[in-house]
Amino acid sequence: MKKIIKDSAVFLGIFAVFFLIMNIALNKYNEKQSILYNDYSSFFAKTDSELIVYTADTCVVCKNLKNYLTKRNVEFEEREITQNEQYMAEFSAFNANVTPILLTQEMMLLGFHKQIVDEKIIGKVVKDYDGKY
Repeated sequence: MKKIIKDSAVFLGIFAVFFLIMNIALNKYNEKQSILYNDYSSFFAKTDSELIVYTADTCVVCKNLKNYLTKRNVEFEEREITQNEQYMAEFSAFNANVTPILLTQEMMLLGFHKQIVDEKIIGKVVKDYDGKY
């Protein structure tokens, strides 16, 4: 019986390490797939905002992102694509098939990933952000 318990503990330990490594690798893969660096300054010609968020009115993830940013006092301009042809044209130019899209002058983030938003977006657009919420 002790051998079964010991073998089970070893198996669970190995499984936990494997799961942790896979989780880290998946997060890095998702980050590479979600962030595009380019010059997006032309989209900011008619706004004072440092962050543009493209949303769709039926998108639950978009609502969650807007709440997340609002609770953290992040100012952003929302561009709702289903009600505005110009915003839909801008969105279509990205060749993206996901909302929300967060846009800064040098970066596009596809989807809502809290860790990436905290590290790459909030830290840049909130002047007094201390890295904690």
